[in-house]
Amino acid sequence: MDCLWRLHDWETLSAMLAQSQGQMEPAVSSCLLSAYAALREVNQEAANTHIDKGFQYALAKWWQLPDTGSAPQLALLQVFQQLVELRESGRVLTDVMNQQQRSDQQYSDTKDILETWRLRTPNEWDGLVHWQDVLLWRNHIYNVVIGAFNSMQEIAPHLHQMGYRDKAWSVNKLGHIAYKHGCPDVCITVINNMYGYNAMEVQEAFVKIKEQARAYLALPLDLRAGLNMLNTTNLDYFAAHHQAEIFRLKALFMAEPGMNDLDGASSALSTALCLWRQCPDAWLSWGQLCDARYEADPAGPASQQLLQYAAHCYVQGIKLSTAPLAASGMKARNEEALQASIDLLPRLLHLLSFDDRDGALLWWHKDSMLQTSTAGCAGALHTSAWCVAKRSAALPHTAAYSYLPSGLQLYRNCCDTPARCAALLTPCVAGVVGEELARAVEERSLPPWVWFMWIPQLLTSLTRPETHRVKPILKQLAELHPQSIYYSLRTFVLGLREAAQRALQEYSKHRAGLEAAISAALAAAAGDEQSESVRNARAMLAALSPSADTTAFDGGKEVMERLRSQHPVLGSTMEGLLAEVGSKFVPRPLERLLAVVTALLHRCYKLPVANSSAVPDHMRREMAGVCRACFASDTSKLQARNMQPVELREGFLHDLNPESPGFPHTLGELAERLKAWRNRLTTELEAAMPHSLRLEEECRALQDIQLSEVELPGQYLSGHEVTPDTSIYLEAISSNVAIVRRSASSFRRLSLICSDGITRHMLVQTGQNSTQGAADERMMQLLRLLNRLLERSPESRRRLLAWHTPIIVPVWPQVRLFEEEPSYCSYGEAYDINCARFGREPDMPIAHFKKRLAAPDGNYDKDPDGSLRLGAFNEICDKVVSENIFSQYVYKTLPTCNHLWLFKKHFCSQMALSGLLCYMLLLSGRSPSKILFAKDSGRLFQLDLLPLYNDKGMVERIEVVPYRLTRNLATFFTAFGVEVGLLLLGPGVSAVGCC
Repeated sequence: MDCLWRLHDWETLSAMLAQSQGQMEPAVSSCLLSAYAALREVNQEAANTHIDKGFQYALAKWWQLPDTGSAPQLALLQVFQQLVELRESGRVLTDVMNQQQRSDQQYSDTKDILETWRLRTPNEWDGLVHWQDVLLWRNHIYNVVIGAFNSMQEIAPHLHQMGYRDKAWSVNKLGHIAYKHGCPDVCITVINNMYGYNAMEVQEAFVKIKEQARAYLALPLDLRAGLNMLNTTNLDYFAAHHQAEIFRLKALFMAEPGMNDLDGASSALSTALCLWRQCPDAWLSWGQLCDARYEADPAGPASQQLLQYAAHCYVQGIKLSTAPLAASGMKARNEEALQASIDLLPRLLHLLSFDDRDGALLWWHKDSMLQTSTAGCAGALHTSAWCVAKRSAALPHTAAYSYLPSGLQLYRNCCDTPARCAALLTPCVAGVVGEELARAVEERSLPPWVWFMWIPQLLTSLTRPETHRVKPILKQLAELHPQSIYYSLRTFVLGLREAAQRALQEYSKHRAGLEAAISAALAAAAGDEQSESVRNARAMLAALSPSADTTAFDGGKEVMERLRSQHPVLGSTMEGLLAEVGSKFVPRPLERLLAVVTALLHRCYKLPVANSSAVPDHMRREMAGVCRACFASDTSKLQARNMQPVELREGFLHDLNPESPGFPHTLGELAERLKAWRNRLTTELEAAMPHSLRLEEECRALQDIQLSEVELPGQYLSGHEVTPDTSIYLEAISSNVAIVRRSASSFRRLSLICSDGITRHMLVQTGQNSTQGAADERMMQLLRLLNRLLERSPESRRRLLAWHTPIIVPVWPQVRLFEEEPSYCSYGEAYDINCARFGREPDMPIAHFKKRLAAPDGNYDKDPDGSLRLGAFNEICDKVVSENIFSQYVYKTLPTCNHLWLFKKHFCSQMALSGLLCYMLLLSGRSPSKILFAKDSGRLFQLDLLPLYNDKGMVERIEVVPYRLTRNLATFFTAFGVEVGLLLLGPGVSAVGCC
């Protein structure tokens, strides 16, 4: 019966409902079917009765659902929409059928309902069946309206077109949704067969042709049919911008591999732009065509011209798609063209990375190791992001799927040695891209907000030959959006300051030496400028140039000076804010000493020798360096702030100073000594340090600073346009500064009270080196790009799949702000709490493992078949670490079963996405202490997610447990969760993983 009303077999449906009356279980579905049949027979009273019963059953189910979460309520919300539209359908039928049809009758109720239906559509990522149910019933009502007003074409033409217009719109919409859901054949069938009338408005006729063409482009075997459909279309009925779009679609068909008519495609795109020069889609398609022809033959005679055309078309497409509506001549902004144009920015940056100062031709060879190591790896980030963007540009042909794996493979290869990077590079023409981009920046035709996401790449380009091309872009950002660039620019300048000073000293030294050599050569040649020695010395002086660090530092200072000259008050305020955050919220010396002791203990565990062996020399040197750094004099800051400074200093030096007679003789004794000091320092910190600090005591200046003009750090990282109306400003900083202790490290958490009423928590992380900080920022940037793919895929959007991308803002080269809610904890904390609960040392598994593998001579026993390791592992699983530690932690932490179910569902999907990411990018080394998850939402974040290298310098994945599906996680997910939650996520991540 559920299929009969979709097939419009109303007689059979009514007969089956009459036969099964009293036998059907009371439910919402039976009420919907009865209401459909009653409205078909225009039995308003019976229809209202069934609709009221449907509302009662739906509300009864609603009250049975849990209070938390939204996924269980979505299906009922769809049922409510169908019931509401059934009630409105009865009003339309009453208005149309029961009243006398007169030309002066306005039928305002019917018009309002039909207009509301256009606005009240399901989400694009909702199931195709729900879309079909809603729009099929609407089409039945549209047919009734068309039949009622069919005889009023002459006396009331505005009423005659009412049903035709709405039905054409609904059919095109259903076809569009079918195409979005990956069903192009369904899209063609719906558009060709569902409308059933010859009359159609011009706008809807154009939409029909466009949706048909896009569906044919997704079917490689039907390309000829789609091109014939466009060729037989009568263009006289359409406006110029519609004709331009049709010619653009023709070009896409001709450029497909099955057609391979590139000249015809170029001619069609030329015609499209002659008809309407303001068409951004045509410019972008022409640019992609020229770019593809260039990539096919980068060393050909026309390669430079093709690349220039591609760059010009890209710039024009970005300019037109991001222009204000008044300037572009469009009534509404084309969101698809806007997103496609923004996604092509990394391609421009990739091509720009091969630009030099003179705009010359750059040729890259396999033996050019120095050039490859600097240009190839830097350009690989642009190429990887561009390949992701190519897939996300919503191109109408399936060949776009091939771009993503090439980008990810290039990411993998560029993590290898420079020789591997050199093997990937091809001859590349440069100069023309920089000229096109410089012209657009000079004319200010590109809005600055399109560069928000690519600020790290623009700053990196300051160290490369294209620095003179990107400096105008950075200066424009500094003038119009200073806070979008201030944090990264300040850290970039500070990080290069020392290196630039050293490089400048070396440059001055070399220059002075060459000038002295020229003077000596002139004296030896009796002032003859044409002598060979003088000419060689002058040539060497002319070839001498400042290093890349010096050039980048000067460029960054120039941009910073422009920012501070344009915004002096804001620059002074932000400099004071960051100076206070970077200096006042760092761990105290005792906290740093605990972190150092813990790191030394873990290093002892990682040494491939038994505990009975002597302490290695490098460990002795490290221990001596720690003693000198922490206890160099009697006036150290640690003693001034420690409760028992003398006792602590003497005890530490006696136990861990290699020069002391009490220093341990074996590695096991050293580990036990470090473990004792770790426990002692932890106890003293817990006794002396509170859980939170007062802001007025730690940093009075930060409490008094005026934050009215300071925006939320990191709000520009998403790459979306930020206007004064949508900007989020800081109103105050909470007076309580929480202390977060995690894995023997201590951090301070600031609570930022924002203008939108939301309090955001930022962790002040210290001790980060430049490589770690830059790697985390780039990883978040790549995940934001991948999230765009997931957002545009209905399957992943319906499953709420997305990588968690917290805000990471650099403050100093070794200090950064990291967005972290108070509910976050590490995966290793669950194990530490379990050990504390049962009075067990957390290091017991490592000690037991080393003891089982140790030999009498102090080395590890040979274990060719792995039996010793397997036996040690089984003993640890049986006696030390059980498989339900994480499950017990979660069960005791979450308040109710509803929270547990939601947490398990989201955490399972987040772990699946994490495994997919590590598989794609060959990432490994995920230790439990670096896996963070939110107890209130199940979101996951992994610190220091970097590729690992082997002895040959090649990237490899050495993760012992694939996808980190350990015993504790498998037990927590249960067999059902592992099979359904992880394995059946394939359709949801097909936008990324299956490409």
